[in-house]
Amino acid sequence: MGSDVTSVSRQALFSGKPPFLFPGSIGATDKEPALWQQFWVDAGVPGPAVFFRKSLGQPGDLRSLDEALSHPQLRVAGLVVDKVDKMNHGMEMAPRV
Repeated sequence: MGSDVTSVSRQALFSGKPPFLFPGSIGATDKEPALWQQFWVDAGVPGPAVFFRKSLGQPGDLRSLDEALSHPQLRVAGLVVDKVDKMNHGMEMAPRV
């Protein structure tokens, strides 16, 4: 059930729409980039100025992210740092201290 809550809440967040408007993808997160893009295009931001990346939270992500966020055309960015989410769902273990 936790992943369903994650998928619903993230899609609602990135689309700016209530969940009943995306019933076909309610249990998944693969539509997030398109929902984010569409939200901003509908708001008048040109497509090349919109950026989305998920699965952040690993060492080395910051270098490639910094490069992407430095693009001169970029106006909005949607980012998902899902390290904690993956740990909660048992996909990754928290590092031992």
